Amino acid sequence: MATTLTVRSRWCARAGAVAGMTVLGAVLGAAVLALVHLAGGTWVIELWFADAGSGSGSGSGAALAAALGAVAGSLFGAAAGAAWLGECLQVRLTARTVEVRWEGADAVVPRSLISAVVVGEDLVLLADGGVELVRVRNSLDTRRLRGAVEEAGLLVLPGDPHAAEFVPWDASDQLPDVVHRYLSARAAVLERRATRDAEFLRRELLGHGVAVRDVRRGRMTVQEWRPLAPVRVP
Repeated sequence: MATTLTVRSRWCARAGAVAGMTVLGAVLGAAVLALVHLAGGTWVIELWFADAGSGSGSGSGAALAAALGAVAGSLFGAAAGAAWLGECLQVRLTARTVEVRWEGADAVVPRSLISAVVVGEDLVLLADGGVELVRVRNSLDTRRLRGAVEEAGLLVLPGDPHAAEFVPWDASDQLPDVVHRYLSARAAVLERRATRDAEFLRRELLGHGVAVRDVRRGRMTVQEWRPLAPVRVP
């Protein structure tokens, strides 16, 4: 593989996200500063124009406050949109590694360890023995991602060959106490949407012979697990 391939969200979707947050910021900024000014907050205008204090509560003063709020809000919205885009899933394939970054988490996997790549609802990098080196919800264009992985010379699977092995985690499952503690802790960080912590605990569970995936059930995220090797209860 002579070149580096990077797959991100479609540019139109990325641009739309930034534009949407910019407009939302402008609307909210205009509304908030206009209301503050009408309530008697002349400081809003005085910050910009020293002689505008006499217009407190006037229509022209409120309009100026709204305009200033729109400018400030749009800048804030654009910055927030750009930061959000930086959290989106992206995959970078090089001659030696596959790099996956999402929501503050990241993984850099040597290509020599990868036996297959599942590109479906989840993106999964599989090693020999069914070990999951990476598992993340796939928010990328499936066709583009499959094409990039195939161009990189890696085996692409359309579905998870181990999907039927997963079962929902329950505290009554016959698992070692340490595995239950990790899964319980991971459930708590998932509720906080602490993606980096959830990924850390997923990797720890691999060391105990357990693969875990996250499945949406309505508004809840449910953990499902499967054994990578016989799990013995001490």
